[in-house]
Amino acid sequence: MAYDVAEAIVLPPWIALAICARPDIREYVRVNIHALLVEELIVAEHFQFKEELVDGSANCNFVLELNFEPFNASFPCLTLSKSIGNGVEFLNCHLFCKIVP
Repeated sequence: MAYDVAEAIVLPPWIALAICARPDIREYVRVNIHALLVEELIVAEHFQFKEELVDGSANCNFVLELNFEPFNASFPCLTLSKSIGNGVEFLNCHLFCKIVP
């Protein structure tokens, strides 16, 4: 199985990676380049790692998290990777099905 690395953050001795297993799935890991240790990260930890790169402080416990899920609750999602790039067609079909009984 092939994976794509969407982004990499280097803060020695760590490298944090955002890995795309599929177009709709992202996994986060960090690798200690000295010990060759791999750890899985949750999204909040990955964002904290990114913020540390920008502002240089590792002691901040305040990570900005935005939850847009309530806005997406009734909105359809593309589930097939072949649908990427066909969003307008997908929305047209979805909206048409809503107005036609």
